[in-house]
Amino acid sequence: NGGTNTFGGTFTSPGVLNLGSASLNFSTGGIVSLGTFNMNNGAFSVLAGADPVTVTGSATLNGTLADSTGLFTIANTASANSSTGLSLGARTLRNEGTFSLNSGAVFMMDGDNSIFQNAGTFNQNGSSTVQDFLGAHVGVSTLTNESGGIYNFNSTETNGVESVVNNAAGSKLFINSGQFKASSGLTQSGTISIGGGTTLVAGSGLGITNNGLIAGAGSINVGNQVFTNNGTLQPGGAGAVGTLTVNSSNATGFVNSATGVIDIDVASAASYDKIVATGTNANVALGTVNVMELSPVLAVGDNLDVVQYTGASTTFIGTLSAPMDVGMTSTPTANALRLSVTSVTHNWNSDVDGSWSTAGNWT
Repeated sequence: NGGTNTFGGTFTSPGVLNLGSASLNFSTGGIVSLGTFNMNNGAFSVLAGADPVTVTGSATLNGTLADSTGLFTIANTASANSSTGLSLGARTLRNEGTFSLNSGAVFMMDGDNSIFQNAGTFNQNGSSTVQDFLGAHVGVSTLTNESGGIYNFNSTETNGVESVVNNAAGSKLFINSGQFKASSGLTQSGTISIGGGTTLVAGSGLGITNNGLIAGAGSINVGNQVFTNNGTLQPGGAGAVGTLTVNSSNATGFVNSATGVIDIDVASAASYDKIVATGTNANVALGTVNVMELSPVLAVGDNLDVVQYTGASTTFIGTLSAPMDVGMTSTPTANALRLSVTSVTHNWNSDVDGSWSTAGNWT
């Protein structure tokens, strides 16, 4: 502890390295491998230098990863946590294992060269926050949830993730509590699961465009902007009935584009998936609507208001995919995209008793 400790060449510590009130500098072109690494004294624990550093065992990151071109990696064999806070300067932190922000921790990033790459599991817990607030560098930091990465948002904080969030193709973001606010913008090409009672919130003046999969029974809030679906929406999630709510004060706050897909699960004529656009109209003229019965329940004359909104009716000219034995047409009403059952083909299912009048013999 105390002062600055500088190391050159290859440095390997398979045991435990504790960094208290000191600065540790790896900066002479070597490769650094640490088994267990503990930064224990907040702003007074500083890791500096341009050499790449990899933690292979466990890490406690309560300190500062200073400006550097050196990559700091939490290996796929490693588990790291921060209980008070981690400051990341103009440097890249990459997680391939498990990195947990415990309740009360502040993950402070700084500027457009401050980058967090998650290719493992990132847990944001309790009242922990992700901020971009130091002000030493221009621009906004980036948090990328890479292909294979899992981001579990279990936080109660409401100010938002201040970094630009990139949820890449093949990644998964689980909003398990509270509201996930992408304050500086969200690029969405992966999977986002919005749990019941939770909310995905756009930053002020920013809309949200889905190019991946969004599922769940929570809400999407875009203020006075637009939520555009170019990917797939699954209200309630696959194989479950639920309502996905879109909140907007824009004249047309929800748009399903020509590539947009809406999957609708049906448990009964009274229980089925819905998208409810509150306070706004919806443009759902294009795209594809897939209807899946969880069991054969639909009958001629049933009506399903699968997208509900405030405003004029929409004539659906996209693709409607109904269950194989069900005939269905779209019949827009004043406030909904309505799907109406026009025919049902009954199939012989069992000839146990040979009676055509036994309902159980038919599906």
